[in-house]
This record gives sequence, C-alpha cells and structure tokens, in this order.
Amino acid sequence: MNGMGCQATARVMGIGLNTVLRHLKNSVPNP
Repeated sequence: MNGMGCQATARVMGIGLNTVLRHLKNSVPNP
C-alpha cells in the first residue's frame, strides 16, 4: 500500500472508532 492509502485508512478507522465510542458514551447513562 502507498502512504496516501495508509493515511486515508487510518483516518477512516479513527473516525469510525471515535463515532462508536461517542455513541457508546451517549447510550450508557453516567452515574
């Protein structure tokens, strides 16, 4: 893979993880 492909994949993966974590935090009520 080329550098651009790796950066794009890492960016998408990071955005995906942040979105999932955000939804998990919002779905779980804080004590």
